[in-house]
Amino acid sequence: IWYSASPSGWYVRVIGDGKDNYTYNTDRYPVNPTVIDNFYVVMPDTVTAGTGPFALTVTARDVHLNTKTDYVGTITLTSDDSQATFPGPYQYVTGDAGYKLFSSTVIFKTAGTKYIRATGDTKTGTKYVLVASSGAVSLIVSMNTPATAGVSNSITIEAKDLYGNRATAYYSIAGGGGGGGTTGGGLTITSVD
Repeated sequence: IWYSASPSGWYVRVIGDGKDNYTYNTDRYPVNPTVIDNFYVVMPDTVTAGTGPFALTVTARDVHLNTKTDYVGTITLTSDDSQATFPGPYQYVTGDAGYKLFSSTVIFKTAGTKYIRATGDTKTGTKYVLVASSGAVSLIVSMNTPATAGVSNSITIEAKDLYGNRATAYYSIAGGGGGGGTTGGGLTITSVD
């Protein structure tokens, strides 16, 4: 039984049993992939939100992980990142030979572990990507209200990137007061928790 497909074929080599010196190669027998079983999706493992776009490849494969070179079905790409951009449905053509490169087309925007999934003919393939937040573009300040004069109050300051992700690499020193209040000196942010 052959599990690896080979359009040019495999051959059987027969070697003598030690009594006779002979080697015989049979004719080549082409081995084709079996029915579609999954899609192999490839792109970088780690990206930063909003950067790219990145290339994506999707390979149709059989159960033995051979490229399904005669695949001409349609795939649809989906993601759990509702802000992501990626190509629409794609119909494979014979010239693709089961392999499609989508060059410079994928941008993730939501931080965390996200996926992009290819689905076609009820089969799937999923690539998980770690998306890091991008640089901070805003600070969100919140506090308990109403405040009472002379009583300390908690203030939360959160750095956000362009896509609403917590900018975890934000470092800064802030301080000041206003409206007759005081912060008791400066406020130091060493990192965002």
